[in-house]
Amino acid sequence: MMRPIFLGILTLILAGVVSYYVTTQTIQANLSASSEVIATTKTTEKPSEESVYDRVMRTGKVRCGYWVSPPLIIKDLNTGELSGAYVDYVNMMGDALDLDIEWTAEINLGTYLEDLNTGKFDLECATGWPNALRGKLIEYATPVGYLPIFVYSKADNKKFDGHLDLINDPEVRFAAHDGGTNALIQASNFPKSKLVGISGDMSSTEPFDMIRYGKADVTAYATFEGNQYIQANPNSVRKVQSDPLRVIPLCLGVPMNEFRLLNMLNTATTQLLNDGTLDLLYDKYEIDKRTIHRVAKPYEGIK
Repeated sequence: MMRPIFLGILTLILAGVVSYYVTTQTIQANLSASSEVIATTKTTEKPSEESVYDRVMRTGKVRCGYWVSPPLIIKDLNTGELSGAYVDYVNMMGDALDLDIEWTAEINLGTYLEDLNTGKFDLECATGWPNALRGKLIEYATPVGYLPIFVYSKADNKKFDGHLDLINDPEVRFAAHDGGTNALIQASNFPKSKLVGISGDMSSTEPFDMIRYGKADVTAYATFEGNQYIQANPNSVRKVQSDPLRVIPLCLGVPMNEFRLLNMLNTATTQLLNDGTLDLLYDKYEIDKRTIHRVAKPYEGIK
C-alpha cells in the first residue's frame, strides 16, 4: 500500500523539477534575446549630429566663406590667392588657435546665411556687416573695426549734398545688392526711391559701375570700397557730402547656436586686438582711421 503512494509522490517531485528547469531555461533565453536586442539597438542608433565646433576640433580646419572687397579681402585674378587686412587677421587668428584656415568659397549675399547654417562653410569671413534681421540667423563675433557707410552719386552730381532727403523720391534710382546692407538702407532710409536690384553674387564694384554708366543715381557703401573704386576710376563717382548713414561693425559670422565656436573666436580676436596686431594690419594696408574706425581698448580710459 505504501509503495504506490511513494511512487506517486516521487513522480510529482520529478515533474516539478523538470518543469522548474524548463521554465528557468526559457526565462534565461528570453533575457538573453532581450539583451541582444538592446545591444543591437545601442550600436545601430544614429549618433547625435556633430557640431561645427566639434568638427573643427577634430579636423583642425576652419572653412571660410568670403566676399572680395579690397583692401580687406583682395583676390589675385591670375592665381586666385587671397590677401588683405581681413584675410591676414583671419589667418593670424587661425595661427593663434593652431587651426588651418581654408578659404573655401565666395559667398552670395542673397543666400549666404542659409549656406552658413547648412554647412557649406564654417564661418562667414566676409567682414560681417551685421544688422538686426541677419542677427536672427547668425551669431556675430567681436568687432575688429567699424565701417562708416556713405551715399555715393555720379562725380558731377551735387544735388544730394546736405539734402539726403531728396533721395527719397520715385525718380531717384538706388542701386543695391540683393540681400546687401545697401538694400536694407534703401528700404529703411529711402523707401520711395526706385530700387535697382543687383544679384547678390555680383562684385562690390557693380553699384558704382551702374552710377558711372547712368543706370542708377545713388548707392550706399563703406568708405574703403568707395575709395578703391574712385582710385581705379577717377572722376566717375563721389561721396555725397553728409554724415555717415550708419556705422557697421566689422566681424566674423558664426552658425546659429555655435556658442563654443563663437567664444573661441572671441578670445582669439580679443588677443589680436589687445596686442596691437589689428592696428599693424590696418597700417600695413594703409587703411586710415577715417576709413575704418579702430576698436578702442577697454583699458585706455583707465588712469
